[in-house]
Amino acid sequence: MRRLAVPRAEAPDVSVLMVTFNAWEWTERALAALVEHTDPFYELIVTDNASEDGTLAGLESVDGATVLRNPTNLGFGPAVNQAALHARAPHLLLLNTDALVQPGWLPPLRNILDHEPDVAAVAPRLLHLDGTVQEAGSIVWGDGEVWPYGAGQQADRPEFRFRRDVDYASAACLLVRRTDAEAVGFFDERYFMYCEDVDFCAAIRRRGGRVYFTPATDVIHLKGRAGAADRRAVDLSYRRAHLAFYEKHHPNWAPFLRMYLAIQGKLPPKSADKSG
Repeated sequence: MRRLAVPRAEAPDVSVLMVTFNAWEWTERALAALVEHTDPFYELIVTDNASEDGTLAGLESVDGATVLRNPTNLGFGPAVNQAALHARAPHLLLLNTDALVQPGWLPPLRNILDHEPDVAAVAPRLLHLDGTVQEAGSIVWGDGEVWPYGAGQQADRPEFRFRRDVDYASAACLLVRRTDAEAVGFFDERYFMYCEDVDFCAAIRRRGGRVYFTPATDVIHLKGRAGAADRRAVDLSYRRAHLAFYEKHHPNWAPFLRMYLAIQGKLPPKSADKSG
């Protein structure tokens, strides 16, 4: 197991927040890319949600990182909030453990926050492993469903190569001004997995902040690590989160969504979600 060294910045400019839950092979790749391609003005804070593979042992080989260990899986949003409480920097970088940053990835994101004070959060273009677009910002429809703009298209198409405001950008890689994150209370912990970042972006925009997309930097994101045996649990977790999002933001219409899901046989049970 290779050792990685995270810079020990006395006054970091960016706090990188990561949440781990198993999948050490990809986590190690993501951390190695972060260390290799990021100037040493950041700190790394990792919250582990009770990993059962070699993740905890692997994190011990990452010198300079702050590692928080949960005895149970608390979910993505609560774990991000835990990491944020330990952050010292004025900027927070949410980064998934299957997101591979590329050379020169951070300055274009920082430049936007530095020069456009009404922008609260900015995201890069996310690419699949084959180089096609995974997300060039996203659209949130009236029913609360999210559509990743450009998904599966060629990255060199002109419609995916201009910066713009977006409804939502994935927390797979999202740079946020700390004061704006604090103003909305970080992530709503009613979400265990999925929709917490959609809700977060909605809260930022409701306060008048802008969520921005820039194609000036690309990040490769694996997405969908779960195996076939986990698909039902993943689908159930998403439907539960989607319903919670809709009930929060569209309470008058939520009963109709519940009725529709019930007719389709997709209404999630009310039991607590503790899936991975």
